[in-house]
Amino acid sequence: MSVNDTLNAVNHFSDHSLARMASLTDLSLGIFDRLAAKQIAAMDLLVEHGNDILAHAVGAKDIQTLLKGQFEATQDLTRLIMAESRTTLAMASQANHEFQSWFKNNLAEVTTDLQQAVPAV
Repeated sequence: MSVNDTLNAVNHFSDHSLARMASLTDLSLGIFDRLAAKQIAAMDLLVEHGNDILAHAVGAKDIQTLLKGQFEATQDLTRLIMAESRTTLAMASQANHEFQSWFKNNLAEVTTDLQQAVPAV
């Protein structure tokens, strides 16, 4: 194998490696965006809960009404958090699947590229 063939094989391997890392970056950023949106939604839930608690405190005529309102607001928040926890768990499972798929696909490509590059060296 000539020097040009060797350099071409190494260059091809380097270019593909860079493309694979860029695709991993894109995958990671997509997952990060989804998780950041979930985190913002969770903060919104907590702010809304705080507003509900404050509204009950301001509008309550007696302690019974205040406690009942706070209890109902807390029950609503708990239901919402449980629902969001389920969707977050599903999102984590999906992210795991996406990373595993990326790894399997790219491992096969790396193996092929290495088999072509190693004999050239």
